[in-house]
Amino acid sequence: MGLGHLQTWLLALPTAVVYGSLALFTSILHNVFLLYYVDTFVSVYKINKTAFWVGETVFLLWNSLNDPLFGWLSDRQFLGSQPRLCGEELLVGSEEVGSVTLGQYLRQLARHRNFLWFVGMDLVQ
Repeated sequence: MGLGHLQTWLLALPTAVVYGSLALFTSILHNVFLLYYVDTFVSVYKINKTAFWVGETVFLLWNSLNDPLFGWLSDRQFLGSQPRLCGEELLVGSEEVGSVTLGQYLRQLARHRNFLWFVGMDLVQ
């Protein structure tokens, strides 16, 4: 009886609360993992703590840049290979898709409200 009540309560939660809770618990788990991760590299592998954090910062910056870059490349490849109807004729790999630059893609991505929320939450975490 108690488990059914808990399941009913969990299913009634708003989606935003579920996603927020998931992000919070993932962040907590990440921080605990990071504590042991840093300790392992510093004590077992005898890496300087400052050098470790410089490497971690470079990795995080690269990761934040390569995600939109690879998204743009994969979208461009996928959309460029899809046949489309334009009026009466069938277009394959139209020039419109292939002419989107990385700068245009990033500006379009930055205009999305959900993307800005995602970036803000990522910075808080």
